[in-house]
Amino acid sequence: MAARRKKPSQSDREGLEQREAPPLTFRAAVLPSSLDEEKRTVDVTWSTGAEVARRDWWSGERFREALSLDPSHIRLGRLESGAPLLDSHSSWSTRSVLGVVESARLEGGKGVATVRFSERAEADVVFKDVKAGILRNISVGYAVHKWEDTRNAEGKLEKRTAIDWEPYELSIVPIGADAGAQVRAFEDDEDDGSAPRAEERSASMEETEQQRLERLAKEAEAKRAAEAQRAADEARAQALVEERKRVADIVELCRVHGVDETRRASWVADGANVQSVRDAILDSHAQRARDTHVSPITSGDGTREASMRRDASDALLRRANEKVEGDGHRNFGDAVLMDMARSFLESGGVNTRGMGRLEIATRALATTDFASVLYLVGEKTMRAGYDAVPLVHRQVLKKTSASDFRPRNTVAVDAGDLLEEVAEGAPIPQKGARFETGQYALKSYGKIVSFTRKMLIDDDIGALTEVSRSRGRAAAETERKLVWDFILGNPTAPDGTAVFENTVHANFPATAATTTDVAAIDAANTFFRTAKSLAGIPINASLRYIVASDSADRALDRLLYGGYVPTAAASGVTERDRRIAVLCEPMISATKQHWLGFADPNQASSFEYAYLTGTAEGVRLEQKAGFEVEGLMLKVCLDFGIGCADWRGVYYKRQT
Repeated sequence: MAARRKKPSQSDREGLEQREAPPLTFRAAVLPSSLDEEKRTVDVTWSTGAEVARRDWWSGERFREALSLDPSHIRLGRLESGAPLLDSHSSWSTRSVLGVVESARLEGGKGVATVRFSERAEADVVFKDVKAGILRNISVGYAVHKWEDTRNAEGKLEKRTAIDWEPYELSIVPIGADAGAQVRAFEDDEDDGSAPRAEERSASMEETEQQRLERLAKEAEAKRAAEAQRAADEARAQALVEERKRVADIVELCRVHGVDETRRASWVADGANVQSVRDAILDSHAQRARDTHVSPITSGDGTREASMRRDASDALLRRANEKVEGDGHRNFGDAVLMDMARSFLESGGVNTRGMGRLEIATRALATTDFASVLYLVGEKTMRAGYDAVPLVHRQVLKKTSASDFRPRNTVAVDAGDLLEEVAEGAPIPQKGARFETGQYALKSYGKIVSFTRKMLIDDDIGALTEVSRSRGRAAAETERKLVWDFILGNPTAPDGTAVFENTVHANFPATAATTTDVAAIDAANTFFRTAKSLAGIPINASLRYIVASDSADRALDRLLYGGYVPTAAASGVTERDRRIAVLCEPMISATKQHWLGFADPNQASSFEYAYLTGTAEGVRLEQKAGFEVEGLMLKVCLDFGIGCADWRGVYYKRQT
């Protein structure tokens, strides 16, 4: 025989206890007129203080349980701060969350709340049932912190009242314990006889253990059936969304390519997927091109096609005031874009007689080399924009390349100590090289340029050239900002210390100077000459470049070159100092005349930058004929990375 459980003491019962109200059978018929469909909100009554039959499973005693609605007995904080609205107290998954409690309050001796439903499909199903008045019952999940017991003369427990309790969630349920806990319809609904009388509720409280188990089994089965029905409804809804998208895509494809309504309706009715429709349209275009072939003028080796592409792109570039070589552009003269598109179609054997402008534009972009002409124009103007931006870092930093986007190492290598004398016949001493390593990786940056059929029909070549040129400039500015944000951010050197540091590296003066003078130049030169390699040997480099803000740049010019008059240079400036190149970089603070000194990258390189191997140096252009834009999409790309290799090749001069 199993051991009998110990009966809890009174103090045990007054500790923290969490419960969810079990369901009762009752009738209710309230219309949810408080529902706001636009805001997806509705007012609910989550407690009226009604008594519920309970059983103490430790002692077997039956009693009545009540929740006090005295404001001093309820902790509303969790409800007021956005408690969840659940599906039948299910808290195992976020899918069970139907909405959120917007506000909670005590009103007329009742617990009242405004809840807002989620827009997810599964929540919308419940929201529609609430709107229709099918789901009306609310249950509250709560924790009890203190009970007050009422006993009869024999000491038997008759009633337990929660006098310190905390609601923490509300649930939409099929059947609720509190007959008054429902979706609110009217403030003053009169009793129409449909609600259970007190004596009916009292009778329903008397429930045997067998009845309770049967009820729970039925509820579990009903819940499983409801969840299965909800899953089926969601699947049907998703299938409907996908079907609508399929039909819309087929209709749009047929509109763009001029397909007749009969074929379109056949594809839609037969359930054809979008890809098969697209393939059928392209096959149709190819067959039409063969049927209307009149006089092929292309050569077998493709030379004619390449020449035609080059001449057409040169003609468009001249319209954009770009310099071109040769006079092949004269083959197209001042032809507008639509004339060029027609020429490319006819050179492929397509008879354009009777074609509308829209069809010519669509087919030229989709089936001829005309898209490549626009690509060449975009690429050249983009490159022109990129090259127009002065990139100072290309002169002062080490350039390299990377074959992929994996992290790559920067290595500061020292071949070891000085060579040692070797006696006749003696072995040569072996000593490993010293090195320090850093790490960085390439990243990709990009923007899309679109050239649509409308731009082609409107002869808007400027939309392509000017946008491509501006995207090229943007790519250069992106690269420039990445470099100087990295350098001026004082990254960590391979030895684990910040690059610009006064104690270990001595390339960052502890005190900011008040002026730029010969002494500052000498200090930088001294650093480069005396900085020691990993073997402790001075590297004997020299100051080769100074990168400064605009105002500091002019001051350095006056100091080193005397305002471009060599004889007027400041006293103490040597001929070697005049060989220092002063470069302007506005990203360096203009209010404080700071400047950075760099050694020749071949002597000592502190930073290196890299482009992706096998691509154009710097910015590059990719093309794609896009269904999304009804034309041509060009992607401006930059694959770039910068890292720190050493600290010995750079000097930071501060000035107030």
